[in-house]
Amino acid sequence: MSTFKLYSFPGACSLAVHIALIEGGFNYQIAKVSLSEKGFVVGEEPLSKFSPKGKVPALQIDGGKILAEGPVINQYLQSLSPEKLYFPVGDDKWDALATLNFLTSDLHKGMSLYFAPYLSDEAKEAHKNYDSKRNFGYLNQLLEGKNYLFGDRASIADYYAYVITTWTFAHKVDISEFKNVVEFGKRIESLPAVQQALKEAGIKSSFS
Repeated sequence: MSTFKLYSFPGACSLAVHIALIEGGFNYQIAKVSLSEKGFVVGEEPLSKFSPKGKVPALQIDGGKILAEGPVINQYLQSLSPEKLYFPVGDDKWDALATLNFLTSDLHKGMSLYFAPYLSDEAKEAHKNYDSKRNFGYLNQLLEGKNYLFGDRASIADYYAYVITTWTFAHKVDISEFKNVVEFGKRIESLPAVQQALKEAGIKSSFS
């Protein structure tokens, strides 16, 4: 079996790929990325030397090819290990893809604004009371009556949703009113693959 190489920044969305690599039973190595004045670096080298976008996650596969964009990488991994990595198929696939797109274009994009140095504290506070509440409110609806986004089995989309929710702790975004999201966070964080990924990345649990 090939060994994948994941360029990953601790706590970033690349953690969702890290979890999928473990859950999928792949051979992998982690190239830890750090942040410098010049942007993301791997050791002393800019990440852009290895991945044209210069962003995480980036996954090196056979022949040195680099895959980018976490949701796409995890769909690729799921296609290689469908018995271990879950994502709905058939007619249910289209609703699942819509949910995955929501995670990318709304939930992730919304939370990424808190990392932006060009936004004022006032703008970030206003964002908490509008977009963040709306997005996590919708995620809360998606989880109503379910353990995970698509039922009783965690999927590649759940790993992604979990990682995004952990950012609320760093940026003091209060999601306590969204009980389904909070219970989801606790539930998925207890999974062995998630615990292993956190340990390997040197990250503490957020929900425990």
